Amino acid sequence: MDAGERVVRGIKRGDLYIMTHTEFKEGVEARCNAIVRAFPDETPNPRYSEVFPFLTYNEIYDKQEAVPAL
Repeated sequence: MDAGERVVRGIKRGDLYIMTHTEFKEGVEARCNAIVRAFPDETPNPRYSEVFPFLTYNEIYDKQEAVPAL
């Protein structure tokens, strides 16, 4: 499948992210894991969630579905 078809499919589905090449998945996963590991291992301050709810969690990320093969 070419990248254009994947983009069109992602737009039609309303995908939050449209990734066109599976070859980059391992690198993206490693980068995301490194970011998570960089956070301090502390108990979160509950007040931050009240003051900055848009920074502490956004349910838009829950809407991204797995991309089925064509």
